Amino acid sequence: MIDARDYAVTEALKNGMDICIRASCPEDTDRVVEAFHMLDKESIYLRFFGNKKEISEAELQRFRDVDFDRRVVLLGTIQKDGREIVIASCSYTRVDETVAEVAFLVEED
Repeated sequence: MIDARDYAVTEALKNGMDICIRASCPEDTDRVVEAFHMLDKESIYLRFFGNKKEISEAELQRFRDVDFDRRVVLLGTIQKDGREIVIASCSYTRVDETVAEVAFLVEED
């Protein structure tokens, strides 16, 4: 079985841009907040089941507390102007041995 905490793969998209799908880390918090601010209102509503302008501190702490056993978060990132930019995220949280809650979010552009 793959250890998700070490997961990283880079692939070329159809438009030629490279995307890296990799495990999140606590140092990604600022990148995740920046990515949230780039989303349109409809994407925020669909992902969070309501309107919101900011990610709460509790949500950021939950992001930082990923254990890669019960809870896994992967990020999709691109390089732009020498910076790593988050354009997608996916996560799952195990409810029990056979059930997990999953979530996906992809920046519209």
